[in-house]
Amino acid sequence: MKRARNRKYSAAITDVANSVAFQDHFMRRFSTWTEQPLFETWEALGSGNSHHRRPRRRSALSLAEHCGIVEGPRPQLTPLEWTKVKELSRQRKDGLNPCPICKEKFQIKEKVLLSCSHVFHRACVLSFEKYSQVQPCCPVCRTTHYEKLVLKNNSIKFKHLCATRIQTAFRGHRTRKVYGPKFRCPTDPQKRRAWFASKLENAVTPILSQMEVDESEVDALCREVDSTIAHAKKIFEAADARGGSGHHQRNNPSSSSLSSVDWHHVVEKALERGESECPICIGKLLRRGAKHKGLAWLSCSHMFHIDCISTFEKFNDDLSEPNTRAKQYLCPVCRSNYKRLDM
Repeated sequence: MKRARNRKYSAAITDVANSVAFQDHFMRRFSTWTEQPLFETWEALGSGNSHHRRPRRRSALSLAEHCGIVEGPRPQLTPLEWTKVKELSRQRKDGLNPCPICKEKFQIKEKVLLSCSHVFHRACVLSFEKYSQVQPCCPVCRTTHYEKLVLKNNSIKFKHLCATRIQTAFRGHRTRKVYGPKFRCPTDPQKRRAWFASKLENAVTPILSQMEVDESEVDALCREVDSTIAHAKKIFEAADARGGSGHHQRNNPSSSSLSSVDWHHVVEKALERGESECPICIGKLLRRGAKHKGLAWLSCSHMFHIDCISTFEKFNDDLSEPNTRAKQYLCPVCRSNYKRLDM
């Protein structure tokens, strides 16, 4: 009985202590703030390290924070943690935006970086802490128990920005002064006409130059086609003069049927297509070497190597039976009957 009574008494004392601790914590939080603000950390000029002032004594912890009922303030940030905080603020480009408290540019005034990575004027933060009716917190994210880092290189960045703006304005003024009259239309009618004529000439000259280049390329292509046709005609005339000795006909033994084909038209049509590969062996038509036997022209205007088309015809003969061997061959490309001329 005595032990149970002691347990109840201890539990009652614990509940009372917790209640008192919470009451003290909320009284400190919501009552008028009269304690000293948190200490500041000063950034050293010309280096990335931080120079710490002798820290002021932190605000007295409440009873709830001493007992661990409420989370207390975080430990001081290390130089490495301050570097991460500055990098986070730099990524948000807080230095280019106005101060969230006074809505003015930072310019050459001292800036303060809080441990929550938000940036303010140092005077604005001190005034905010002085006249705050409750425990000070970040005006943006409401973080309490923050630390402050006074940035000293703000004036250098602002001076560099001002110099850049001055240089930009001067370059623009000089460019407008030099090139402005060239783009300003004169008021005199004759000068106005000459001005528009020069503008039109500048716009048309590149087009005419490109047209001349295209025309020369087309002329070169036409000359090449004409020379190819003339060379083919000479070959046909030489073959006709030899009495058709260079001709080799398949599918029809009579020379009258071979001569009935307009081979000049066939050659012209084949050259217009501009084929450069044999459809059977996928090799170049104009082969070089001792084994090159020439080209075979079909009446359907397709060209092959003589050995390729001969092998194709022999393959068809081997597939068909001797009694039913076809006398007509089909073009490997268009599948039409053809007459063949070898050169």
